[in-house]
Amino acid sequence: MKNKRLNIIIYISVVLFSVLFVIVGNKIATKNLKLSDNSDITSYKATVKEIVSSEITETELSGTDPIEGFKIIFSATVKNGDLKGKDIIAEQESTIFSPSQLKKVEVGDKVIIIKNAALDDRFILNEYVRFDGIVFLILVFFAGILVFGKLKGLNTIVSLCFTCLSVFAVFIPAVLSGKNIYLWSIIICAFSIVMTLVLMNGINKKSYVSILGCVGGLLCSGMVALIMDKTMKLTGLLNDESLYLLQLNIENPIDLRGIIFSAILIGAMGAVMDVSMSVSSSLYEISCQVENVTFSSLFKSGINIGQDMMGTMANTLVLAYIGSSLSTVLLLVSYTESYLELLNKEMIIVEFLQALSGSIGMLLAIPLTSAIAGILYTKSKNKML
Repeated sequence: MKNKRLNIIIYISVVLFSVLFVIVGNKIATKNLKLSDNSDITSYKATVKEIVSSEITETELSGTDPIEGFKIIFSATVKNGDLKGKDIIAEQESTIFSPSQLKKVEVGDKVIIIKNAALDDRFILNEYVRFDGIVFLILVFFAGILVFGKLKGLNTIVSLCFTCLSVFAVFIPAVLSGKNIYLWSIIICAFSIVMTLVLMNGINKKSYVSILGCVGGLLCSGMVALIMDKTMKLTGLLNDESLYLLQLNIENPIDLRGIIFSAILIGAMGAVMDVSMSVSSSLYEISCQVENVTFSSLFKSGINIGQDMMGTMANTLVLAYIGSSLSTVLLLVSYTESYLELLNKEMIIVEFLQALSGSIGMLLAIPLTSAIAGILYTKSKNKML
């Protein structure tokens, strides 16, 4: 009974600390944060009611045939803001100079329309409403977690929410305000690791071993990233987005190389945490079931368990990074004359670095977790004897 009450107190304390971390962290991170001024632009969510007109346009470029586009005038009913419930006339125009190409609007489409004071308050189609579909998938995902995981599933949802909040409400504002990316990425990772493992397992030897093994694996990933950053002479200027980031805060520019470091740590954290927790939990069960268990036997068992996991986990990390940059890789392959040049482009090198640094950290987490488990589990058992 006392243990149950203690676990409840610990759980509530971790949740309260996490809430405090997000709130205080957000205030510190957003200090001196300067975002672009979009006061002239107002966004509205609307539903397309009628297509008023549709025409084909042509853009003339010297030395080439005219390039076709289109211009559509449509009416839509606004669903939010000061114009809620009103019908407006908006337009969608697609040309070679358009910043993004959207499919033609149809009656019933849910869209996001902007009113730009700099363009005579015209209503222009900006995007389609897509997040509603994501919300539905999130609810299905959470429902599945609760059905299969029950109480553990609830803990998973709570920890996932706090992890996302720490990244989007604390880490990203800290980066945009020009703060030390290396420090803040370490803080976010440490918070996520401790919060997740304690919420999932409470404060016990399994959590201690998992936390120490995970932290050790991530530190190894970070050290590899820092060493290779110097060796490969990285700049962080990977694409146009990198240049835009530099222009956000001229007085205190964002450290692009630091972004690579944080991407490696945050990207590898999930896999390293999974490996550490699995090895720790397995070895704990062995130590409970086997009498007079020794350090060497536990360590050997941990390595054997880790061997079965490392193949799939390494694939998970590598394939995740390949999948996230597949379009860019295809474009580079198409327009690069030499594979020698392609394989030495910084954008490709950084993808390799992220995948390999994370995988190395995950691999090293296996013996680290096994060794720590061997020490703590046998020590506690010797005391009991």
